[in-house]
Amino acid sequence: MKVSGIFTTQTAELGVLIILAQPALVNQLMQLQGEDTSKVDKIGVYGNRTTPLTVQKQHQLADRINKALPKDSKAHAVTGQSVRDEATKSTQESLGFVQPLILIFAVIALFVGAFIIANTFTMIVRDSMRGYALLRSVGASPAQVFFSVVIQALILGVIGSVVGVLLGWGLIELIDWGLSKGGFPLSGSPTPSPTAVAVGFMVGVVVTVIGSAIPARTAATAPPIQAMNETMNPEKPVTARGWIGAGMVAFGALCWLLCWLLAAKKVSWAWLTTVGTGWLLCLGGVCTAGGVIVLAPALVTGAAKVLGWLPSRIPGDRHAGHAQHRPHETSHRQHGRRPVRGRGNRQLPERARLVNARLGERYDRRQSSCRLCARLRRALAIRLAEGRQ
Repeated sequence: MKVSGIFTTQTAELGVLIILAQPALVNQLMQLQGEDTSKVDKIGVYGNRTTPLTVQKQHQLADRINKALPKDSKAHAVTGQSVRDEATKSTQESLGFVQPLILIFAVIALFVGAFIIANTFTMIVRDSMRGYALLRSVGASPAQVFFSVVIQALILGVIGSVVGVLLGWGLIELIDWGLSKGGFPLSGSPTPSPTAVAVGFMVGVVVTVIGSAIPARTAATAPPIQAMNETMNPEKPVTARGWIGAGMVAFGALCWLLCWLLAAKKVSWAWLTTVGTGWLLCLGGVCTAGGVIVLAPALVTGAAKVLGWLPSRIPGDRHAGHAQHRPHETSHRQHGRRPVRGRGNRQLPERARLVNARLGERYDRRQSSCRLCARLRRALAIRLAEGRQ
């Protein structure tokens, strides 16, 4: 076989390699593969070699061919538009799960992003709680403290949204390039529309601001006297939160069970068929992810007891109950009261350095508390003087 040339087509062939050859050679190759060469599945008939026919002319051509065929013939002519519609419908049915799956991942990503943002700002606010309480003590209003945290979140949301839009655009271009190389080019342009860019940007900013709202409220409601306390934020009961999270997880599992029953055709409920598997998958994923996030803090104490059971059997003064208290303060008290001892002389210098470091931390903390008290006294004296005037 000799290659006489290379040709191209204007339509995407989905990675198919097309070879044009003489009918005798094609029949010979098909017979070698064990295929029947006496029958063909489809025959393409073109009414015009250069200009595509309209739908009306396609129907006229199909009717002419059907009239010319024998009455007992199993073959029949259909229009090219009907073939394309059938292929499109088949493709949509086979790939119908892709859009709900992408929607599920998008919603879960929003929830996880909001949780990470809220956790980050919670740690930032917890670390800076004395500073916010000091601002409250010198006259800052709760609204000023609240908006100071929200403005930080707004700036980070704008920067993160811009970076996210650019990364998403680059990912689309990369996917388009990969599909084109594999013979599956996209029909549309990979460049996102201004509406898509604006929606993505606004969603990123709004999620960031919402995620920082609760930590900002915690900072705004901090009492001024808390600036002099060693304990920053007392732990709140999580029993109600645990029940809410467990309910969300159970509801998400129920949605997934209904989705499986609908997909496996185990039930034929009309309302379930109307809802569809896509919405059930999406709702189940959102409720399960959100429920795990809400339920996790309620499981920390029990998990600490279970995981700390084996280490508690090891001889020593460390036990699992330390995880339920303030580990830093407990370690300070223990190192301050425990004498320096060890199994050998090699451990003595290390323990001495540890005790020295702990004592230095205590001294620095006391010095900072004294300076903070002095600042509060000066601020209160200034306010009293202003009130007398």
